[in-house]
Amino acid sequence: MMGEDDRAKRTVVFTNLFAEQLHEVFSKTAYQKIRRRILTLAQFPSIGSPIPRASLVERFGSGIRISPVAGFVIIYRENDDSIELLALVFGPTIV
Repeated sequence: MMGEDDRAKRTVVFTNLFAEQLHEVFSKTAYQKIRRRILTLAQFPSIGSPIPRASLVERFGSGIRISPVAGFVIIYRENDDSIELLALVFGPTIV
């Protein structure tokens, strides 16, 4: 069984797509909020919603989670010892 201390050790894996999209965030405040959320997700990956829109499941596959922050949505997948950051989508553009 995984305890709190084990979760704190999760590795964060940035996909190329996520890294490119994060690089395009020009607001320093939004960027800082996103970075803080990533750290939180690394410790508590299950806080994101396991019920994403169907269009996101079609694009990124099943088993994804979403976490809204600063007008964006972080799309990620929780693995045994890591979280994989798949995409950073501007909230209003999700259909």
